[in-house]
Amino acid sequence: MEERRRFPRLNYPCKLILEEGDETYSIHTENLSAGGLRVILDEKLAINTPLRIELELGWKDIKCKGRVVWVTDIKSLRTEKTNLFDTGIEFTQIEPQDRKTLRELIERILKSS
Repeated sequence: MEERRRFPRLNYPCKLILEEGDETYSIHTENLSAGGLRVILDEKLAINTPLRIELELGWKDIKCKGRVVWVTDIKSLRTEKTNLFDTGIEFTQIEPQDRKTLRELIERILKSS
């Protein structure tokens, strides 16, 4: 399988608010890059679902827009039913300075680890 990522990813849990239509999800990121993020949701969103995003980094909030690019079912080990969804989100509208902030944060943490 060919690796298609353009930006390095970092396991970095930060608070995140996703808005899709009338639905609001207050969750944490599983990983983060300058191009998007990964979250676990209890609802399956359709591919290409547009989202409003607010990332809370602690010292700065980043507001942008994104879309769902992939979803994988996570089955419960106890019931074997799908009740969580691993979800990949691509940033579609983000200020260049905010993308730079994310890129610098990720590079700084990766260099120090």
